[in-house]
Amino acid sequence: MLTDAVREVRKYSNVHIAEKSAQTTASAYDHIQMKLFRSQRNLYISGFSLFLWLVLRRTVSLITLLAKEMGAQVALEIQVANTSDAARKYLEENEKLQRSLMERRNCVNDELIEVTNKKLKQEAEKLKAEIKKSSIVLGKKTDEVTTVKNQAESLRKEYDHLVREHKKLKEHAGEKHDKKAL
Repeated sequence: MLTDAVREVRKYSNVHIAEKSAQTTASAYDHIQMKLFRSQRNLYISGFSLFLWLVLRRTVSLITLLAKEMGAQVALEIQVANTSDAARKYLEENEKLQRSLMERRNCVNDELIEVTNKKLKQEAEKLKAEIKKSSIVLGKKTDEVTTVKNQAESLRKEYDHLVREHKKLKEHAGEKHDKKAL
């Protein structure tokens, strides 16, 4: 469609120059001018349609990306919550075990308690590190989602601006067309 419009504009532009120099009748000259105007109009319409198609395609791809990132964020939030719950559970179990050991042994086997405490502390540290990693990943994904949201908002604003411009151009073209019709 766009290439056909370009071809028509070139065709009638060349005819326009040749006819102007040949001193043809006024009605033939007006007819050529009318065809040139129509071909130019079709060129602008098809070019703008192509541009809008590209904008819409990009917008849809960004919205799809945003939806995927939001799904990933929800999954990471669930994973962080599960990890936090598991860590809390292990810490509670650790405290219970320490109390029961203290009651049973009554501090007879201090070395055994220290070894158990070290193991439990190491396990608690591992769980804390895992929680920290999950929190960092969640923060990164949240930043990515925010970035994609901002991009989508700016594209929406640009699209609205282009639609207003298109409307103004249509109104302006309609006014010119009405003036020529008179």
